[in-house]
Amino acid sequence: IINFQNFAKEFPESTRNEELAYRLVEVGYTYAKNSAFNKKEERLNDALKFASNFYRKYAASGYLGEVKKLEAQTKEELQAHNKQKKEFADKKAAEEVAATNTSN
Repeated sequence: IINFQNFAKEFPESTRNEELAYRLVEVGYTYAKNSAFNKKEERLNDALKFASNFYRKYAASGYLGEVKKLEAQTKEELQAHNKQKKEFADKKAAEEVAATNTSN
């Protein structure tokens, strides 16, 4: 991810930047999806930012369909992650209430 970003900064006129921006969305999604639970939300949001930047820079790109698909998958993954996070928080809160009630 860092190498893609650095290349685009160092060579802003490169004909490869559009493809690299697409790959950044692709790699960002895959990296986020496979991340540890506590890093996943941040990385999924980063992947969505990469997609947003792609749209801004390459609105007429041939990669547009793929980027839209990856963005949709990222949003689904983020929604599932947030649901799991809420379930975990609810379970933890219930356990704390039960522990408090047991000790009283």
